[in-house]
Amino acid sequence: MPMTIDPRRDSDGGDGRMLGYRLFFVNEQGTIEARLEFFCADDVAAAALSELLFDACSDCHSDYELWQEGRRVLPAGVTSAAKPLDPIVRLNQPMQDQLLELEEQLLQSQWRLAQSPRLLGKVNMLRSQLRARRQGATDEKF
Repeated sequence: MPMTIDPRRDSDGGDGRMLGYRLFFVNEQGTIEARLEFFCADDVAAAALSELLFDACSDCHSDYELWQEGRRVLPAGVTSAAKPLDPIVRLNQPMQDQLLELEEQLLQSQWRLAQSPRLLGKVNMLRSQLRARRQGATDEKF
C-alpha cells in the first residue's frame, strides 16, 4: 500500500501534501525489529523526527533506517554521535505533537521497544513539557 500522500494539512498548517515515511529500528546484527509509519512534509522533517524517535528507543535498538516509498532517506549507520536537542527547542508545535503521538504509538505497539524504559521516560517528559507550555500560553491570555 503506497504511503506517498496524506490528505491532512502539512506541519505549517498549509494545504500541502505530506509524504509517507517508514522508520525501521535495527538491532546489533542489522536485523529490523520494529517499524513505524508516519507522514511529514519533507525529508528534513522526517529525519528530525526519526532521530528523536530512535533516541527515545536507543536502549532497545542500535540503529535505524528511514525510507520514503522505495527510496532510502537515511541508511543504517548514520546515527548521530551528538545528543539530539530537546524536542521543545528543536521542533515546532505541530511536530512536537506528532512526536508525542508517534512515541505513544510505539509504547502501545507489540514490538520489543514498547517495553523500553527510556521510551516511557521520554514520553512522560514530553507530555509534561507540552502541558507546561500549553498552560503557560493559556495563562498569558488572561
